[in-house]
Amino acid sequence: MQLDAVDVQLNTPATATRQPPSTVKDVTNNEPRTELRLDQGGIWAIRSTSPTTCYLDLDTQRLYRDHGAGSRPFPYDNQWVSLVQVTSTRGDEGTIRVGDRHTYLSNPAGGAHPFRFWTQRTCTTIEPVDPDDLPPDNR
Repeated sequence: MQLDAVDVQLNTPATATRQPPSTVKDVTNNEPRTELRLDQGGIWAIRSTSPTTCYLDLDTQRLYRDHGAGSRPFPYDNQWVSLVQVTSTRGDEGTIRVGDRHTYLSNPAGGAHPFRFWTQRTCTTIEPVDPDDLPPDNR
């Protein structure tokens, strides 16, 4: 597994203060989409057949897993962690598609703990998120 496919901020603590978004590349509208590349920037909600929602801040390469009612809680839920890589069941890296399952590799606590992975159920929607609409205390 090659871990250098994504620009990673390994020294960013999981509780880092949110920075203003950088210039967003290739995002010309604010509409839901069926495919998202990790280099496109922006803040996105990745929803699946589970009640859990995955939020991605692609400007800072961070992931936030908001487990929904009835979903099993995981360590580092409900906090931002550094996103290292996303792979799909197709075997590709760095692209999220509706209809695929994705595995997210994260680096919680900036390397103070081992890398963690989580495989999301089948993706149903990819939607842009306004920073004000993020879960409370995590904007």
